[in-house]
Amino acid sequence: MASSLRFKVALLIVAALGGAVVAAVIARDAGSRPLSLTTPSNGAAGKIAAFANGGSPPATVPAAVRAFMERRNASLEGAALADWVVLAASRLGRQSADVWLYPTTKGAACFIVLVGEQSGGCVMRFDRAIPSAVVVHRGTNVPTTVVGVAPRTATAVDVVVHGGGVHNALQRNDVVFWEAADMSFPPEGVDAVITRFADGTSIRQEWGGPAH
Repeated sequence: MASSLRFKVALLIVAALGGAVVAAVIARDAGSRPLSLTTPSNGAAGKIAAFANGGSPPATVPAAVRAFMERRNASLEGAALADWVVLAASRLGRQSADVWLYPTTKGAACFIVLVGEQSGGCVMRFDRAIPSAVVVHRGTNVPTTVVGVAPRTATAVDVVVHGGGVHNALQRNDVVFWEAADMSFPPEGVDAVITRFADGTSIRQEWGGPAH
């Protein structure tokens, strides 16, 4: 059974990044050698906490993650910065899903979930239209799952489902992950995603509709 995947419409619109202003995220590798991740200052990658500690050793990056990176449209999103691929969260849910993140040369933050059939996406920047970037995934023997990434300024990412249930899906390292209780829950059962911030503001993304 092929996986079912719905993107928030705005996630597929890759915004052009203007200007030459850059921001640097400083980290250190295992040998305490300073590293610098340089990305456009308004790009999503500069707002992800997981990149603060540098990337994972190349030998530990699964082939499925490397294949995902190679398939992406580098002309729109930028080329993958392979040295900064990081296992941001692991063993999530009953299927023990792993979520990997990587930045691109144009400042995008990309995420891949490895559970059943892989899925993921890239976000160029966070704003009111895309306060957090998620996809709804369902695969063979994999229940409906909401997965993605949020900026480090988010304090909660609530998944709202049919019937009024609300589930905080924000995990460590800015990963968003929520898994339905069983296979009977359809992807269409996800009504909205609400991103909440430390200043008390929140933005609600209706699934398939505009943010407000």
